[in-house]
Amino acid sequence: MAYVPATRTTEMGGRTAAVLRHPDALPAGAGRAGRAKAAVEAGGPVPASAWGYSTQPRCGPRTYASVDVAAEPEIPDLHERPAELLQRLLRFDTTNPPGAERECVQWLRTVVQEAGLETTFVAADPERPSLVARLRGSGDAPPLLLQAHVDVVPTTGQEWTHPPFVGEVADGFVWGRGALDMKGGAAMFVASALRAAATGMQPAGDVVLALLSDEEAGGDLGAAHLVRERPDSTWAGGGSIRSRSPRSSSAS
Repeated sequence: MAYVPATRTTEMGGRTAAVLRHPDALPAGAGRAGRAKAAVEAGGPVPASAWGYSTQPRCGPRTYASVDVAAEPEIPDLHERPAELLQRLLRFDTTNPPGAERECVQWLRTVVQEAGLETTFVAADPERPSLVARLRGSGDAPPLLLQAHVDVVPTTGQEWTHPPFVGEVADGFVWGRGALDMKGGAAMFVASALRAAATGMQPAGDVVLALLSDEEAGGDLGAAHLVRERPDSTWAGGGSIRSRSPRSSSAS
């Protein structure tokens, strides 16, 4: 079942909810077991509590551990399940500093390569690469650049209702550090490119994904390095690059 942009988003202190919401989201009182059962029946992502992760109602100030994403099974038709893609991204602890985005970026590279996209690593630091992936178009229009970053700000000393590096589903939202800034955006961009590749769509111009490291600490090892050293990796043809970032909506 597809996920749609939420009509509201929440970002209060350490509590951050993603902007992808199930259209048949369960009420808050359904209970974790009920949510897990209904998520399976509806084809949505299973809450982290069903996998045995700690989901205490209140997580006090501490340093949080991430989940071993490499040990998880691959998700078929990932372009149809952007919320699950987001959950995977949230389970990589890419806290900046120190960053350590390599594992996350390598996983994304595997995902888009298997879909047929061309990929390039651009790195000032081997442990902190950025990924540029390209879906070839017909050449009738300039490329469209979709840029996001995969590093996140620290959680140390914060109180979290849901563990920040688990990607738990609660009340119809995916929760975690970076769900809004900006792994949610990265998940939407990647899912869009995967869908285009899976359906055989050829855009008028190339679609270029730039999934960057080091945005939260100034971008010197991410966007700045890419522009200085490999501007060619995000560009082909004449005209100007059009860049868009997703906007989250808030309740009025």
